[in-house]
Amino acid sequence: LPQRRASESGLAAGLGGGSADAAAALRLMASLGEAEIGFAELSEVALSLGAYVPACLVSRPCEMRGVGEIIHQLHTFPASHIVLVNPLQPVITADVFRRLQSRTNPPLPPLPQPLTRPAQLGLWLGETRNDLEPPAIALVPVIGDLIADLGRFDGCILARMSGSGATVFGLFGSAAKAHQAAHDLRDTHPGFWVAAAPVLAPG
Repeated sequence: LPQRRASESGLAAGLGGGSADAAAALRLMASLGEAEIGFAELSEVALSLGAYVPACLVSRPCEMRGVGEIIHQLHTFPASHIVLVNPLQPVITADVFRRLQSRTNPPLPPLPQPLTRPAQLGLWLGETRNDLEPPAIALVPVIGDLIADLGRFDGCILARMSGSGATVFGLFGSAAKAHQAAHDLRDTHPGFWVAAAPVLAPG
């Protein structure tokens, strides 16, 4: 397995790597200035750079609405873990959006309150969707195979594509089961990028 991050492979991973880099650069530049820049002002600049940059600026679990400008930080969030797998095949976001059949889908259901257990998060995610998943699978069918593979692992609460692809994630409530799944995926898919990690907790 290549010892590198998906973002280092030169592929569009669907993990918000570019947005996270932009948010980090904004925080750095704001810290170097003589005058203090308020978070609201910095968020406006972030939104002008991309829809996901404001959320990356928050860098905590949050609910996003609109085009990314409406952000509600979550005060409770379950301790959970994810397994990420990327087939190292490029998925161009513009190509995925061109294949999107409908842009007028129902809004997200309300989040459970309080959101404290991984099973709650999995049930809520099960009622939602990633509209970009079907067109991405049409372009790179292995994405669908990876979703099915991840979903079969013991302890996997839900498996889905991240963003516009091609990374797929599996949600786990147990660190041990997440790391075991990642270990097994590396054996069965030695040419793919695989990682297991805890989900960021509220600050």
